[in-house]
Amino acid sequence: MWSVYGPRSSVQKQQLLDTARRVFAENGYQGTSIDLIVQEAGVSSQLCITTFRLNRRC
Repeated sequence: MWSVYGPRSSVQKQQLLDTARRVFAENGYQGTSIDLIVQEAGVSSQLCITTFRLNRRC
């Protein structure tokens, strides 16, 4: 799967999504935050912002 940013970004996006699914399953909606997902995925907040084009700090 390719993204507009190239194959590496696509893999990183999938890594974040997979981690988010796992963290939500373990902690529920109330117990999950972007910061926790980023921490569990082992990526930087900046990668989260860039990957999902967020207008706020992750």
